[in-house]
Amino acid sequence: MITALFLLLLQQPTLPPSFPDGPEKKLVEKTCLTSCHGTENVLKRRRTKELWDKLISDMSEKGAKATADDFDTIMNYLARYYGQINVNKGSAKELQEVLDISPDEAEAIVKYREANGGFKGVDEIEKVPGLDAKKMNDRKPRILVDRKSV
Repeated sequence: MITALFLLLLQQPTLPPSFPDGPEKKLVEKTCLTSCHGTENVLKRRRTKELWDKLISDMSEKGAKATADDFDTIMNYLARYYGQINVNKGSAKELQEVLDISPDEAEAIVKYREANGGFKGVDEIEKVPGLDAKKMNDRKPRILVDRKSV
């Protein structure tokens, strides 16, 4: 039992220990890395853009200091680098940003979803014509499948 739990934990995707470089990195670090918490609280799991927005709103209510535009910038940064997306709901542009894929690949996902009534599981993403299966396999931690939104 303990061995099985240990193996399960090893299979969990890990997030980078620090924020990826980008023009917004300094703003995120300045605003989010405070005496309240470090990167571990921000980076412990991926979230949808909506959940990042809710978390940022909560932090703002608890005293995080930034302008509304800065909070929007932070949310977009976190959604891009630490986001998840429901492939049965996301637009091509959202899929492109969160999954870090080309516009053509994002459109292929939307077309497959529309033609097949939505995705039934994460592994089905590899069936989309024109997608690199290895690349999509690497991005599975970013993918959510919610059949209710189909």
